[in-house]
Amino acid sequence: MQATTRPRASSPRRARDEAAVVEALYEIAVATRRLSRADRVDTGGVRLLWHLAEAGTCRLSDLAELAGLDLSTVSRHVRDLDEAGYLGRTPDPRDRRAVVLEISPAGAEVLAEAQANRAAALTPVLETWPADDRADLTRLLTALARD
Repeated sequence: MQATTRPRASSPRRARDEAAVVEALYEIAVATRRLSRADRVDTGGVRLLWHLAEAGTCRLSDLAELAGLDLSTVSRHVRDLDEAGYLGRTPDPRDRRAVVLEISPAGAEVLAEAQANRAAALTPVLETWPADDRADLTRLLTALARD
């Protein structure tokens, strides 16, 4: 999901729907922050570990692009994650000035714990939903995130 300036809603109903989506996303963000209190690293670090786990290996600039964050923010998080042993750095064979980042086994463990914390909170709610509703939620959230 990209932040762009869009024209105002074309109808009052559409405006209400969009406002409701924004409010729901805000509530989800608040709940996620609450869940992250049990994590060993902050939400930003978990997000970067997830991107590294998905990418396998990547350079710092690539990680910043994947996460949609500026390079200085990612650099600070990477320094903290590296010091904690949650990622590894190796020289980039194509450019000796750069390094390639990779999630470490300890980082993978931290990521798995964070994901388990979130799943543990979602499971009691989602297990009461019909399978079709869970599938719809997944499909629609994925579409929203990608658009």
